[in-house]
Amino acid sequence: MLEIDSNALYAQSGGQGYLLWQRDSTLVGQEFDPAAQKLSGDLHPVADPVAGGVNSAGQVYVTASGGVVVYSASDTVSQFT
Repeated sequence: MLEIDSNALYAQSGGQGYLLWQRDSTLVGQEFDPAAQKLSGDLHPVADPVAGGVNSAGQVYVTASGGVVVYSASDTVSQFT
């Protein structure tokens, strides 16, 4: 079981699944098998810094097809276009 204080997202890239979550100011990821519901391999930093903090009500990163991750490195209010 994974105990974290932020939302976790599932993303796929190259046929491999990953679980992504925020740890302090770093977005981290680890290989994840959704059928077995198990993490494997090492934990890897994906992006740092990532805006928001632990227990932040606003989610500051999203995943898209093809392994794309969109995130904000700043707490300032802005619009992504």
